[in-house]
Amino acid sequence: MTFVRRKVNTVSATRMVTIGNPLRSKASMVISGASIIGSNFVINQATTTCISGAVFKKGQRCHVAIRFAPGVTGRLSAVVMVSDNTINSPHLMLVYGIGK
Repeated sequence: MTFVRRKVNTVSATRMVTIGNPLRSKASMVISGASIIGSNFVINQATTTCISGAVFKKGQRCHVAIRFAPGVTGRLSAVVMVSDNTINSPHLMLVYGIGK
């Protein structure tokens, strides 16, 4: 996910990362946590539904709300990580932005 160029020390609008429990799944997906590895990006807790203890049956999804908050100029990146009880956990997604 790429955020548009942003002025240093400002915060972008929220963008969503979606994690889904596939329809073919036989078990519920239980979230153990969502975090960002790195800096200059933050999770908007108010609109994030991938929270610790949340349970999603097959076909259901949750969202991690991300904001870009550059503290320095240049190309910036971080990793969004969602951990759960599924075999392919943790789920990782790169996020990018340019601080200006």
